[in-house]
Amino acid sequence: MKKLLITACMVLTNTIITPTAAHAGGPPLEIGKLLVGDERLACEAILCLATGVQPAACTPSINRLYSIVLRNWSKTLNARKAFLALCPTGSNDPLLASLRDNIAANAQRCSVTQLNMAGGAERRVQDEDGLYQPGRGVASYIPIPREMPFGCEAYFNHPYTYNLRPVYIGEPEYGGHWVTPDRAAQAQADYDRRLAERLADEQQWNRYN
Repeated sequence: MKKLLITACMVLTNTIITPTAAHAGGPPLEIGKLLVGDERLACEAILCLATGVQPAACTPSINRLYSIVLRNWSKTLNARKAFLALCPTGSNDPLLASLRDNIAANAQRCSVTQLNMAGGAERRVQDEDGLYQPGRGVASYIPIPREMPFGCEAYFNHPYTYNLRPVYIGEPEYGGHWVTPDRAAQAQADYDRRLAERLADEQQWNRYN
């Protein structure tokens, strides 16, 4: 958490805090150096994606990181790592380096948005061989799985992240889905209410049919 706080200070004050960086074992940095352009966006992206709640002010830096898309994933990953490395932390801490690598590799695909895209509503129709074709036919529901992609656990459990792990609400077969930690309590209450209404409707339907 110490290095995360260093980054937070840099972003909030737009300056490099030389005494803190030097204490962390890194080379001394210029006092009062302004963070601008990609340097500032890289620092903000590290800070924003190391915490479970991202305010609107995080949007430009996160969008900048995710806009880096090259011909294949290997090139994209290397380019994203290079972008995050632009943040002048003044530290050779291997944990900070691994945080940058984890963010580059896993932040987007382990986000609530991407986790919830693993299932949901889909329109499918059978072809002549009885196989389903996506995008056409009667709507069906594919449960959103509780399991996360490989790499998410390392990202969420990193020593320099805080309150990052998404929360799975409900049961997969009854519209279970992922939410950010700050929304978990309200999302659970909303889910319980909707599920109770749905089960009551099903019982009433079965009673008269």
